[in-house]
Amino acid sequence: MKHKKSGWTHCDCGKTKVKGNVTSTCAQCKETIYTTSDRYLADGPYDTYTACSIAEGFDGGNHTMAEVHDAWQSLVDSGAAWTLQGWYGRNAQSLIERGVIKAK
Repeated sequence: MKHKKSGWTHCDCGKTKVKGNVTSTCAQCKETIYTTSDRYLADGPYDTYTACSIAEGFDGGNHTMAEVHDAWQSLVDSGAAWTLQGWYGRNAQSLIERGVIKAK
């Protein structure tokens, strides 16, 4: 999550924080922390907040279905789909059962 006032970005567990235009990985929770303005890298997953915003559609972006499926896949791969509100887990399971995304 990016803190606009301080400019710091930190991982979900809060143990690692970075500032500036860098990418880092938390040693404890293994989350990749993106601080670039484009939070999606071609070979990397979305961070949890961005994946949720795309999956729910509240980020205001005009995303392709492939991007939405990538966001869901990121939530499954990170395990977040199973720890967030039940809606995420139910939808992720439905997408897995239909073969749209893969189980980790």
